[in-house]
Amino acid sequence: MGSIYPGPIGAVISPLLGGYKDFKDLPYACSLCTACDSVCPVRIPLSKLILRHRRVMAEKGITAKAEQRAIKMFAYANSHPGLWKVGMMAGAHAASWFINGAKHHSNWRD
Repeated sequence: MGSIYPGPIGAVISPLLGGYKDFKDLPYACSLCTACDSVCPVRIPLSKLILRHRRVMAEKGITAKAEQRAIKMFAYANSHPGLWKVGMMAGAHAASWFINGAKHHSNWRD
């Protein structure tokens, strides 16, 4: 089911009119860059309203299961210093692997 309201205003209005269950993805489609706030002709604080939707959805537990699992895993790792250190080292190793791979990317791209 889609929304008939496009853009940032749709991300604000659709969850209110149709419910969070049907439109739970719309507030997360926004990057919160606040550009919509500066160009809105009636000065609606769209980014603040979108952020409020995200907060309400998180408080009600209306978020993706993968997101809930990721937050629980982060909280667990963050509360165990040894596990956090291993994760940071693995992340640094993975980042260096991707960076080295990017050097080769420039050899074959246009």
